[in-house]
Amino acid sequence: KLMSQLYRVGKTYILKTSLRAKNRVDAESIFKSVIDEEIQYHALTVFALVNLCDLLITELKITNDLDILDEIKPLISRLFYIAEEQRSFRWLAETTLLQAKIALIQMKTDEARHFLTQAQRIAEEHGLKLLALKMQ
Repeated sequence: KLMSQLYRVGKTYILKTSLRAKNRVDAESIFKSVIDEEIQYHALTVFALVNLCDLLITELKITNDLDILDEIKPLISRLFYIAEEQRSFRWLAETTLLQAKIALIQMKTDEARHFLTQAQRIAEEHGLKLLALKMQ
């Protein structure tokens, strides 16, 4: 099961970066199937969750369909739960960064700035230099 998930997530990550909408839709579907399966490896499930959220945020930017927010919010809650359960500051910072992106799309600039500052602080305090640079 783990090898199957690893293969599908790797393939899906490549599909996600495609310019073709069909490939991104396929990627979304595969990421969803992986996160709905029994967790084989927490980091892989979280990676799939973060990338699914990223795809949905891109879709939200393009379509302005606010129903997508209803799909993203439980995923972010799940990410926070896993990050806290695993005591993973990397995933906590990534999840907070996703919240900042959503707030920015909703034109909530003060909230976006708060989340971005919080994510950057988490990354810097825990030596996640590349992640902190990504947020600048």
